Amino acid sequence: MIYNVLIYDEMPIICIGLREVIKAKFPLCDVYIAKDAEEFLKYSTILTFELIFVDISKNGFNQFSLLVKIKKVQPSTKLILFSFFDNVDFKIRSFKYGADAIFKKKCSEQNVHQVIDIFLFGADYSRNLMKESFELKTKYRKIKSDYKHVDSLSLREYELALLIISGEKVRDIASSLDIASSTVCTYKKRIFFKTNTKNVLQLAHMFNSHGIGLKK
Repeated sequence: MIYNVLIYDEMPIICIGLREVIKAKFPLCDVYIAKDAEEFLKYSTILTFELIFVDISKNGFNQFSLLVKIKKVQPSTKLILFSFFDNVDFKIRSFKYGADAIFKKKCSEQNVHQVIDIFLFGADYSRNLMKESFELKTKYRKIKSDYKHVDSLSLREYELALLIISGEKVRDIASSLDIASSTVCTYKKRIFFKTNTKNVLQLAHMFNSHGIGLKK
C-alpha cells in the first residue's frame, strides 16, 4: 500500500528537508509539497492523504481557518500541525479546529519517524519518548480552559481580533478580507461584547494575559 503525505510550510527548506527524512525511512510514502495555501487546498481536492503536515502561520498570523477547510474535504486524514508556537491557547485552538497533533519544528529525524510510525502504522504513542516535541489532541480534551471569554469568539471573530490587536486599521482589515468596513466595525463591537472589553487596549491585554502571540 502506498501512503500519501502532504506538506505545507512557508519555508521551502523545511518542506524539502521533511520530505527527504520521510522518504529515506518510509519508501512506501508518496510525499507532496504545496508551495502556498491555494495549492495546498487544491491538492486536498485531487488526492486523498493519510497524513498531512501543515504550518498555519503566515506573516505572524495564524490561519486556523485553513485547518477547518482541510478537515472539511478530508475528514479522515491525520492532520499534524508543524509549528514553533507553544502557548496553551494556540494548542487548544488548533485542536478545536481540526489538528490531530502538534509537532514542534525543533525536532529530530527520529521524532519524524515516530510520528509516521504512530499515525500510519499504528505504533503505540505511550512507548515513544516524544513529550518534548509532540502532543496529541487527546491530552487537551480534559483541559478546562481559563479563556472562556476568548474561547467564546467564533473562528472569524478570533482571527479578526488578532488583526485588530496587531494594530491593523479597519479599512486595511476590510481590504485584506474583502469585506466592507462597516462589517469590520460590526465584528469589532461583537468581539468587545463577547470578551467583556471596551477598547482595543483592553482586548490586547486580555489576549496577552493568555499568552496568545502573533509572532513565531
